[in-house]
Amino acid sequence: METATPTAREQFVRDYLLVVENDASAWQTLREWAAEETNAYYLAERIRDEWETAIDDATASMNDSTLALLIRQMAYGWGIDPFLDIAKQVRGE
Repeated sequence: METATPTAREQFVRDYLLVVENDASAWQTLREWAAEETNAYYLAERIRDEWETAIDDATASMNDSTLALLIRQMAYGWGIDPFLDIAKQVRGE
């Protein structure tokens, strides 16, 4: 039997949506943003900006230690594409 392993991008989108869809406040915020933005790309940029700000906030007390730098590198390295996937799913596209 052949199984399909998701790409890192696909897994990131799944994990992100799993968490956000199961948090009523986070999901409501995302739906409100989707209603405010004129297209999926603008929503994707907003989600990515929020993600990167959250990573900065979470690692701020680590004083740019090696671990903080690794976390930021791994969390920032996605580009816009997975966030566009998320935005399209939230918008029902």
